[in-house]
Amino acid sequence: MDPVKRASAPEIEVQFMGPETVERKVAQFRNIYRDAFTTPPWDEPAVYAARFVRQLKEISKAPGFRCVAAFKETGGMVGFALGYPPQAHQDLLAQLVEALGTQQANHLLPDSFYLAELAVIGSHQRRGVGSRLHEALLRESGSEKALATVREDTPGFDFFMAHGWEVTASIAEFYHPGQEMAPWLPAVLITRMNPGD
Repeated sequence: MDPVKRASAPEIEVQFMGPETVERKVAQFRNIYRDAFTTPPWDEPAVYAARFVRQLKEISKAPGFRCVAAFKETGGMVGFALGYPPQAHQDLLAQLVEALGTQQANHLLPDSFYLAELAVIGSHQRRGVGSRLHEALLRESGSEKALATVREDTPGFDFFMAHGWEVTASIAEFYHPGQEMAPWLPAVLITRMNPGD
């Protein structure tokens, strides 16, 4: 049994966002990313938020990019989830093919969707916001196969496992797309079949 009491967040509305809206709200995306990932257990340097914004501006223009965001009734954004087909980012695609091997890559990667980021501000974590964003993004992707990368030593790993994902491969040194700094050590590639169901 989960010892942490979870409060619901019924006042949250999940909205789909196109590239133009993402561009207009980039400061809110940066603030959410910083709030979610510069604190334990992630402890990322604050400069990673600027790196994320550069990556977001680039990838939001890619074919197949999808984004959903959670808003309070007062209009403030409290979380987001975004992704794209792995073929939209060549560095990512190369890492996935290397981790999977050619045969498994040929099976998993075509028509798949890569869940790149899922972030919720601390005050709204463990209230169902992440789950709502997760499910909405996967439905919006329209893909039968979803992929993601995550460190096993984080709550993110537990979140994904609780949402039907399975570990598919280990990646000794995973470089997040667009990250010119140190890699995560190590990461796992996780998959979920029929994610929109």
